[in-house]
Amino acid sequence: MAFHYLLFIQFRKTETNLHYSNVKNSNRFELLGNEFNVITHFKSSNEISASDYPEIEESAIRGYSKIGFLIDIITICAENIISNKYDGFAFAVNENIVNEFYNQRINFQDFLKIIKGIKPLFSFGFGDEWPIVIEKGEKISYSEKKTQNIKYFFDCFANISKLDKNIMSLLNYWKMGYTLQKLWFWHESYLNYYKILEYFLKNYRNSFNNCISKNFLNFFQRRNIKKLNISKLLMDYSLDPTVVNEKLILDFIEIRNNEDIAHSKIKKQMMKKNSNSIIRAELFNFSYYDEIWEYLEDIRELSRYLIFKYLNFKNIELKTEGGSLEIELNLNS
Repeated sequence: MAFHYLLFIQFRKTETNLHYSNVKNSNRFELLGNEFNVITHFKSSNEISASDYPEIEESAIRGYSKIGFLIDIITICAENIISNKYDGFAFAVNENIVNEFYNQRINFQDFLKIIKGIKPLFSFGFGDEWPIVIEKGEKISYSEKKTQNIKYFFDCFANISKLDKNIMSLLNYWKMGYTLQKLWFWHESYLNYYKILEYFLKNYRNSFNNCISKNFLNFFQRRNIKKLNISKLLMDYSLDPTVVNEKLILDFIEIRNNEDIAHSKIKKQMMKKNSNSIIRAELFNFSYYDEIWEYLEDIRELSRYLIFKYLNFKNIELKTEGGSLEIELNLNS
């Protein structure tokens, strides 16, 4: 005999004018105003009590298809920050209510009224909002075009039954990159986005280098192989060379490898001619790339586009909007 349970959890998020709800695996969720509300279903061969909560959190909140992973998806689709603070309730339910949970004809708010009529087994939550990632009074008003894009991205994810572990890691890198960017840790943010670009480039590097020892490659040969990797990436992911070209990718790599991004150096850096690096020898001997913000938006959107294309999202293109890269929908293609 299986015992069925529902967890209702309420998070605070950046306030927006977006209203969206859906069912993803064992989660039914809603984005509304400054709230991210989620109801997750799980079953157990044993009855549970409040003392079992740590085990419930591990099995029902963390991991694939669980709430932590859902937060990664919300962040990359809606560019929306979700607070660490949450409040929740656990309910014991019968199979009839479970069937209603998965019935998408019943909207989120109507289903919430059903379970609020049940006495909760126990309440739980996490009250520490550090680091504070949502600015007080912050509100984002999405345009009609932006709202359409976000809903399309969510619907694409809803149609994916399972993701491999590598892509799950990349989604988490993107969420961390976006969160760090909002906290003004631009270098650390850049490094997270770069990890995504590096993942896709590595696939080609391995295919070109699997029979070649690096010891037998001189500088020019290595550089040519790097350019082959980039050319292959641009072609396979349908990137318009007038929007994303070899030079831009090489700039991303140059900044990461030679401008001491998010890493301290053992040896002091020398100021390079025409360099944008500011040497902070007096502060733990690290350098700061003064113009990182000029590349941060572009590597953020490129990394997001690569993940979406890898997941076979249709009808998306990478365009230049206001001087920065931006994903656009082309529903006529």
